[in-house]
Amino acid sequence: MSEVQHAADVVPRTLHGQITWLFETIRPAVEGQRYSDTKPHTNKDLALHLGVSPSYVSQLKKGTKPNPTKDVLEGIASFFEVPTAYFFSDAEAARVEAAIRYDVDLRRFKDGELKELPVNPSSPHWLVTGEMPDSSRPVCERLNWLFDHVHSVHEQRPYTEEEVAEAIGEKSWRVRGLRSGEITDNDVSVPVLRNLAAFFGQRLSYLYADDQDVSSAKTEDEKLLELLRQAKSDERGLLGIALRTLESDPRNAGRNSGLSNEASARILAGLINSHLEMDDQLRLNSASGSGSDKADR
Repeated sequence: MSEVQHAADVVPRTLHGQITWLFETIRPAVEGQRYSDTKPHTNKDLALHLGVSPSYVSQLKKGTKPNPTKDVLEGIASFFEVPTAYFFSDAEAARVEAAIRYDVDLRRFKDGELKELPVNPSSPHWLVTGEMPDSSRPVCERLNWLFDHVHSVHEQRPYTEEEVAEAIGEKSWRVRGLRSGEITDNDVSVPVLRNLAAFFGQRLSYLYADDQDVSSAKTEDEKLLELLRQAKSDERGLLGIALRTLESDPRNAGRNSGLSNEASARILAGLINSHLEMDDQLRLNSASGSGSDKADR
């Protein structure tokens, strides 16, 4: 089910329901405030915009004024910055609401309330044909391929570094550094790599992929042992395990899909148990040392 179809199924198609939804969802942008901390528009705000009383707006929201004039609907649409067709077409309403949800999630992502970049339901990309570089190529080459081949469907041109940086909540000079190779994937956090890949419609593994191949022919224990061996020598250490866990997808079984949830839990449980054993040993050593001191005294 697409985002538009989903919106059409769950959002009531009554006028007062649509107006109430706009009030509940669209919040004014206040500098220094996150979306969740910003208060929604009030009846008085819209009333001033329309030149009517707040009680009239309240009646619109309750449905006791079911037939407002076309001028009133146009005024509501302009206040919330949506097309007037939003009130006359279920399909248009679904499209608008999906776009608004995306804008809200994008705002929450930039505010730090969401960890992952939301997926744009309007599919803003179009792909220029060409063979993608594999994981053996440097990250800068893989990233530059995306810049060269994944373009804005609206502008029909490549994205700029500034546009990408703004969308993922990163500095443009860091995106530029990744493209030039002056900054490597070791120098940026996993969320940044994930969001950068997601902007161009790719999974994290496109910008971070290991040379080691975890084959489906190996047993689960062999996979665990291999990953633990890599964790000791890999610069990323346990981060490598975390990345494989992020890329785990049962639907891709047998295609380098990473670890199952059970396997990941076993790794984490083993690590926690090791730390607890070390901690217990330190306590015992400390206790025995204290006892010796007392005996000496």
